[in-house]
Order: sequence, then C-alpha cells, then structure tokens
Amino acid sequence: MIGKRHLMSLIAISAICTAVAASQETLPAPRQRMMEGERLMARLNLTEEQRKEMEKLRVEMAKEAISQQAKLKTARLELAELFKADSPDKGMIEKKLSEVAQIESKSKLLFVNHWFSVNKLLNAEQQKIWKRTLGRAWMQQRANRMRGVAPGPELRDRMRRFQQERPPMGRFR
Repeated sequence: MIGKRHLMSLIAISAICTAVAASQETLPAPRQRMMEGERLMARLNLTEEQRKEMEKLRVEMAKEAISQQAKLKTARLELAELFKADSPDKGMIEKKLSEVAQIESKSKLLFVNHWFSVNKLLNAEQQKIWKRTLGRAWMQQRANRMRGVAPGPELRDRMRRFQQERPPMGRFR
C-alpha cells in the first residue's frame, strides 16, 4: 500500500513539474522582452525629448512597481501568519484580505496611469502604433493566462510555497 502511495505521489509530482516546465518555455526571456521594447521604440520614431520623457516615466513606474510588489508580498506574508495562528481572527483576516486587494488594485492602476502618461507624450500617428502594439501584447498575455500557458506570479509563488511546505514523502497517511 505504501508503495502505491509513493508511486502515485511521484507521478503527480512529475506531472506538475512537467506542466510547469512546459508552460515556462512560452514566457519570453528578459532579453527578448527588452528587444521587443526597443523595436517598439524604433517604430514610434520618438524625438529626443520624447525618449528622455519616456525613460523618466519608465523609471518612475519601475520604482513604484517595486514598492507595490514589496508591500503586496509583505501583506500576503502577514495574511498567511494570521491563518497559522492558534485561533485565527476572522475579522483580522478579512481586513488583511482587503488590504491585499487594495494593493493589487493600486498595482494595476499604476500600469494604467503609466499607459496614459506615455500616450499623452505621443502624437496621433505614434498613438496608433502604441495602442495597436500594446493592445496585441495585452490580448496575447490575457489569452495565455486563460489557457494556462504561462502561470502568473501568484501561481508561481503558490507553487513555490507548496514545494517548501509540503511534508516529506513518508508522511502521506
């Protein structure tokens, strides 16, 4: 009986690892994403002033995104601790969940605000290219998530935590 459990556990773990590895192959590498960004900038045919302003906006957004990610990870860690308490407080958990949702919302709005800031810098022809290119990228990313092709950061974090917290193989009973 124990042998069957071990075998089933190994098969399940192998299937999960294979699925994760296959899905990660579809993610563009950082270098590829950078090259795509450079091609977009070339197609936009930006003036020197526009380039400087775009870089300034990009750096500001990156700083804020890093700050939001840190806040989100901290809030999620605190939420996990609330659940682990000897007697979890439902009110505190609900409050922390609201905080997590608020941080996630701010992170999404950060991208939207950045998009509009960049769009304001561009002339009408550049705006068409900007909207068309980013619209396609957004739709592709959304389709991939819906198909389960590329796990988002939340799923990857959950999978990592599961691997770290799961009991050793001999404890399945």
